[in-house]
Amino acid sequence: MKRNVFCFIVVLSVVLGACGRKDSDARDGWENYHEITGTPLTGDSLFLGMPGSIVCFDGHLGVYDFYDGKIFTWIDLEDKTSRHNTRLGNGPGEFIPPLYLYKDGKTGNVRIFERSKGICYTYKLADALNGTLSAPLRRDSVGSPGNQVVPCGDYYVGNQMSDDKKMFYLLSSDRKTQLRFGFYPGDLKGTDDADVLDMMTQCQMAANNEGDVVVAAGYMTDMLSFYKIENGEVSLLKEYFSKDADVNVQKDAAGIHVVPTHNTLQTYIHLCPTRSFLYALYWGTKENERKELSHIQVFDWKGNFIKGYSVKKRLISIAVDEKEDKLYGLTAGEESPILVYSL
Repeated sequence: MKRNVFCFIVVLSVVLGACGRKDSDARDGWENYHEITGTPLTGDSLFLGMPGSIVCFDGHLGVYDFYDGKIFTWIDLEDKTSRHNTRLGNGPGEFIPPLYLYKDGKTGNVRIFERSKGICYTYKLADALNGTLSAPLRRDSVGSPGNQVVPCGDYYVGNQMSDDKKMFYLLSSDRKTQLRFGFYPGDLKGTDDADVLDMMTQCQMAANNEGDVVVAAGYMTDMLSFYKIENGEVSLLKEYFSKDADVNVQKDAAGIHVVPTHNTLQTYIHLCPTRSFLYALYWGTKENERKELSHIQVFDWKGNFIKGYSVKKRLISIAVDEKEDKLYGLTAGEESPILVYSL
């Protein structure tokens, strides 16, 4: 996978606290998973183009969705209607993909991370729904273009492997605090190429509402790490890990490619944070295995596994409405792309 396509979600001392290291497979305990069945989210005016991810905002779903020159689709969950807005481009209120849509857990505001520029914008939810995004509440430069970054309270946490072999950086919104932390818990096959390391260690990331816990989950490993942020320092709360990424690294004139093999395990696909829990969408299949199941692991914000769900669909993104006890699963199918599950 090319670096500019694949990469998804300064030195101070790092305080690494005691961690609960678990060396078993991330699928451990799946015998207790509860199977749930979804129903299609339908509506007379509900239409999606090429949806890629979903986020739940107080009665609305925000969908990263290319359709008719627009980037986001907003679905009103009460009347099941949708509207498309946010234009592609470089002008005011326009964006260049890839984009990441986040909910500010404290204010309910919308935060849009424009990875191609390394900028995170904050908007009122009403402005996002109406597509009036020319005047953001905040505009923060949060990292080098190409890195995955997640808002975390008054901080931002980015995923970027560097020569120090640390995977992440913590950056305050005023850029006064900059800190590198987090070592890859497996064997990186002895490679010394920083670009290759950066690609192999790309992660999904999420943060809790308070902004004092950030989670990183590997795409092609069983790594799931919970970090505590306190007074500008980072400590490891809990870490789950079992396998390295079994991939081939290729270089040519077009750049660096990380190519999956038949043994590459597809692991964490999406993380959904809520006030009470982290919902982690996990596939747990290899390239040549059946792709008709998805698993949802539920953790508290101390990193403890609480419960699990399994669905007989290949989901690519999830959103959870805790007030309504509903989970919304985005599929790759053209018909009924959003399924609703009761929790």
